[in-house]
Amino acid sequence: MRISLPPCQKLTPNSFTSDRFVGYNGDAMKLTPQAIRHILACAPGLPGDDQVRLRRWFELHQSDNVPQDIASLIIQVLTAAAKRIEALIDSGRLDEDQEADAANDLGFITSIVSGLRMDKHSRTAAE
Repeated sequence: MRISLPPCQKLTPNSFTSDRFVGYNGDAMKLTPQAIRHILACAPGLPGDDQVRLRRWFELHQSDNVPQDIASLIIQVLTAAAKRIEALIDSGRLDEDQEADAANDLGFITSIVSGLRMDKHSRTAAE
């Protein structure tokens, strides 16, 4: 049974290593289609203009390397989603299965954010 965590819903990763969700091409990073789907599920958490910019970038550049401004938006929206999931887990309102699902969702989100932050850090250090 999946729990509903608007605006992020039904995140079901099989692994929580950041390499599963981001691909490295030299010094640049690309997100996998699975990661993109989940990021876009969380996009309603962004302000209107940022939400449009993020969605438009994925529509036009899905296979391109993620630029820093888009990575910052993704980190912002996924960090907010992680906080909502943590609060839900801490609330004590979930049964055991729901709590496990929420913990999996949190691990997935954390994995993507970690990969983006590592890439952002390596880009900054290279400059």
